[in-house]
Amino acid sequence: MSDWYMKTRTFLVVFSTPMARPMSTSERPLRRVGLIGDVHGAIDRLRAALDVLLDSDVDAVLATGDVVDGPVAEDVQACIETLCQHGAWVVRGNHDRWELNGFARTSYPPQGLNARHREFLRWCPSTVDFSTSAGRALLCHAVGEDDMSFFRPHHTEQDLQYLAALHPLRAGPWDFMLCGHTHQRMVRDLGDLWVINAGALTYSDCPGFARVDFEARRVRFWDFQGDTSATPMAGETHELRR
Repeated sequence: MSDWYMKTRTFLVVFSTPMARPMSTSERPLRRVGLIGDVHGAIDRLRAALDVLLDSDVDAVLATGDVVDGPVAEDVQACIETLCQHGAWVVRGNHDRWELNGFARTSYPPQGLNARHREFLRWCPSTVDFSTSAGRALLCHAVGEDDMSFFRPHHTEQDLQYLAALHPLRAGPWDFMLCGHTHQRMVRDLGDLWVINAGALTYSDCPGFARVDFEARRVRFWDFQGDTSATPMAGETHELRR
């Protein structure tokens, strides 16, 4: 059983609220997962996404980080508590790291996190390596351990040669990389690695979230229409087939 799981479970107990038990990364391969991109304090959309995903037969809900740096501090705090309550697997994003390191971001108000919120962020790993029914997967914020690299949909194979953080992933044992950071959704087949970016719940041209079905080899997205809507609409579907 992973150290990350044990730490997260301990945190859930300390938080003293009714919460679902998160799966250990050592348990059976995952068949279907909910994938939530950068959150940035969008509490209404986070709750709406969780309602849809938890009603769609997923084995786990995964979040790519950047939970903090939203426009309303209380909403950021609620996002942390909501993710914790639902036993989501959350990796740490660059904004979360900046918050922990005391790096000033003048574009956002003080986040007002208490000791428990900050402890949650500290316990979030930079990556989670897990098994699926279609192969091995890595959950991360941007590209592997690097939370600042940008892999965008328009990048060509030549562009990717200069993306150093991606090289060990393509040469490694992983079949899938599930990520966020760019706020741009993407399903990309690199031949040796599938890259699935959930996008973001806010600060995005196409805010939404995704369900990854490893058994059916399919990714389905849901969209939030408009700037403030928290009602998800069924979006595009991508096949994970070569």
